[in-house]
Amino acid sequence: MPPNKLPFEFKGQARSVCSDFQSGFTLLEALVAITIVGVTFSLILAGLSGVGRTSARANEHMIAHQLAVFVLDQFETNQLDQVNDADDLIYRGVRFGYKLKFDTLEDTDSFPLSALRSGRRLKNVRVEVFWGEQPNLQSYVLSTILFR
Repeated sequence: MPPNKLPFEFKGQARSVCSDFQSGFTLLEALVAITIVGVTFSLILAGLSGVGRTSARANEHMIAHQLAVFVLDQFETNQLDQVNDADDLIYRGVRFGYKLKFDTLEDTDSFPLSALRSGRRLKNVRVEVFWGEQPNLQSYVLSTILFR
C-alpha cells in the first residue's frame, strides 16, 4: 500500500460531523459578552466619576485657601482692627464665605524681646472660609500672628 493512501475510500460526498449546525455565536454567548462589556464600562465610568469629584473638591479647597490668604493680606495691609465677614461670594456656582476672628495674645514668652519692646501687641488672626450647602458645609482655617 502506498504511504499516502488510506485503507478505505469514501463513497460519495464527505460530510462534516457538524454540518447541520450553522457557524456563529449562540444567544447565550452573545448575552454573556454584552454583560461583561457592560460591567466593565460601568466600573470605568464609576472610577472616572470619582476622579471628577475629587478634582472638584481639591479645586474648591484651593479657592478657599486663596480667599483666606487674600483676607489675611487685606487685614494686614490696611491695618484694620475689624473686617466684615462675608457669606455671599459665588465662584463657579459654589457659595463661599469667611469669618475673621482675632484676639490679643497674652502668653508672649516664646517671642523675641525686641519685638515685644516696640509697644505693639501680638494678635492671633484666624480666617475661617466655608463653602457648600447645608448640611455638607465644608471649611478651611488659616491663622497667623501679627504685631499691632
